[in-house]
Amino acid sequence: MRKKILITGASGMVGKSLIKILKKKKYKILSPSSKKLNLLDKNSIENFLKKNKPFFVIHLAGYIGGIGASINEPINFLQENILMGINLIKSSHKLKIKNFINIGSSCIYPPNQTKPIKENQLLNGKIEKTNEGYAIAKISCIKLCEYISTNYKYNYFTLIPCNIYGPHDKFDEYKGHVVGSLIKKIFLAKKYKKVNVEIWGSGKVNRELIYVDDVSNAITKFMFNKKLINKKIFWLNIGFGENVMINTLAKKIAKILNFKGKFNNNLNKPDGVRSKLMSSELSNKYGWKVRVNLDDGLKKTISWFVKSQH
Repeated sequence: MRKKILITGASGMVGKSLIKILKKKKYKILSPSSKKLNLLDKNSIENFLKKNKPFFVIHLAGYIGGIGASINEPINFLQENILMGINLIKSSHKLKIKNFINIGSSCIYPPNQTKPIKENQLLNGKIEKTNEGYAIAKISCIKLCEYISTNYKYNYFTLIPCNIYGPHDKFDEYKGHVVGSLIKKIFLAKKYKKVNVEIWGSGKVNRELIYVDDVSNAITKFMFNKKLINKKIFWLNIGFGENVMINTLAKKIAKILNFKGKFNNNLNKPDGVRSKLMSSELSNKYGWKVRVNLDDGLKKTISWFVKSQH
């Protein structure tokens, strides 16, 4: 009998990429909508888990957005993400589901470190204010998974990706992450023959970006990783290994879209952290590597986006 894997947030960018990969491995995929599985309701979760009996849970769902949304909606970012994560982890544990992958975020780490951030730097400094609600929710879920793995010898593990981009991203000028929002802005500027595109902040801050399929490959690589848990490793960084400046990123996107206009940096808007480059030394040591470079990833993403607009 094929083993069942429950994927929350299956309709999102990582979910769609992951399902494509897992289908080749002959698992039975459970990908319920939020109507069928309401992660804010413990009863809904327990009823779904009892009825469907997944062997594995992969938690991708979340309340997400770019820097503007994160600053303006701290209550939603904290409340929604902590409730979804804790409810699902607790219910899975209660019903003796022994395998769980949780997805974190690089915003959990202290910002603006001078060297790439290692896993042991979690809770080793302040959290960036613009991401505080989201980071607290993510840290809570990471630690709960660690405690369950430690006390019950379960395989509850977290992967910490850097900024993810790719097909099915949220291409929204205001709520999207940096790649999705820049692609949308530049695409519309070209379409409507605008000569300027606004970039929030100085554009001189750096971001580490990873193509979505690389994250999905990391999930499948580390799904069954009791040897890591036995070594007291409960989360791993999944990063690209290099930063790109926001202004440089905008120029790369403009070149692919053949936009000839200029960029204006709006210094009244926040920059966010200067850098949050992570060290992926540990995940590399255990056999995972990035496969898609930034230029190729941007071309694939933009190609998908442009086709989706027709």
